[in-house]
Amino acid sequence: LDCSGEANPCWGWLNLDESWRNFTSERAFNLSSVYTDIQSSQTFENFTLIHFDPDWEEIINDYVETTGGEPSDIIEPADGFHPNQLGNVLLAEKMWEFIEGTYPEALGGVNPNNDKIAALFGNQGGH
Repeated sequence: LDCSGEANPCWGWLNLDESWRNFTSERAFNLSSVYTDIQSSQTFENFTLIHFDPDWEEIINDYVETTGGEPSDIIEPADGFHPNQLGNVLLAEKMWEFIEGTYPEALGGVNPNNDKIAALFGNQGGH
């Protein structure tokens, strides 16, 4: 991770100039909205485009309310804005809930061989 070049969008957010920071945020929002535009206007023969836009405020608030922890507990201290390992776990849980509730067909059915697998390999603790 190198946030020190003009080619990297971090330059815009780490800039002292508020106008650059605002422009960078606006541009990031515009680029992210392209996924929604593609999802609503395009169809593909071999796959369904699934766009998940996580609500980080909800993720952080849920974490604080359920654990009593601090918002900074789920942020990478090296850069101060990306999720750390715990933050990625919480993100994965929200994404899994989203896919289960919105696109369950993406997950497929339960493996019909689960009983055979358990008989052959025993209980491996879910791994």
